[in-house]
Amino acid sequence: MCSSDLDVLDDVSALAFPTEEIKEIFAQSYPRTLPKSHILKHSFLPQINSKKKITRNDSRKIIFRYLGEFYGPRTPTPLIQGLSILREKNPKLLENISFEFYTSDFTRRQFSTLITEQVAHLVTWHPRVSYLKSLKLMESADCLLNFDAFFSSKNIFLSAKIGDYIGSGTPILSFSQEGTSSNLVSKYGGIVCSQSNPVEYASKLEITIRKIGENHWREELNKSETDCDTVAGNLLDFCKTL
Repeated sequence: MCSSDLDVLDDVSALAFPTEEIKEIFAQSYPRTLPKSHILKHSFLPQINSKKKITRNDSRKIIFRYLGEFYGPRTPTPLIQGLSILREKNPKLLENISFEFYTSDFTRRQFSTLITEQVAHLVTWHPRVSYLKSLKLMESADCLLNFDAFFSSKNIFLSAKIGDYIGSGTPILSFSQEGTSSNLVSKYGGIVCSQSNPVEYASKLEITIRKIGENHWREELNKSETDCDTVAGNLLDFCKTL
């Protein structure tokens, strides 16, 4: 940082970070900011989420959805590798399953070639949708997919959509190494593939498919800490200390 940036850090009354890990990383470089650093989690707005209870019908196709972009090291490769292994091991398990990617045409053109012929029939690509439409798609899916880039060290990044994923009340399967994102998904009842290992991808995918059949999985999910009223209350609390 240049001196003017450091002056800003000295002058601000408070700094807000979405996770403890990001706050700690920042404090390692700028220790004097730690006393005035606070956590404000990504949140969701309950008023725009459907209140209806969604129960699975065993005869209906199981739908996994990903809403977002792929880029650089963030790719669908972990899912494809896991599917390929699972197809060889237990093809019957995949007979009534669909994986849907809602993303831009650019992303589809760049990454659709990663979908191998063996599992291509399981994957469909769809155009990007509006934010409100995306919330409905999140709620009506059986499981939401999250992909993070795998790094050599702990992952400190957190996709903003994780807040909406949690708000939807839909189970999450996340391909993310140990760190911010995986900790949050695990805390709210999701399943995490934290190792860059195709065998684990297949194992966690199989566990997820079997668990989706348990209709009470949605009811187990805890999302109260990330609704906007709770997060706004946290913001108000630390504003009172300034």
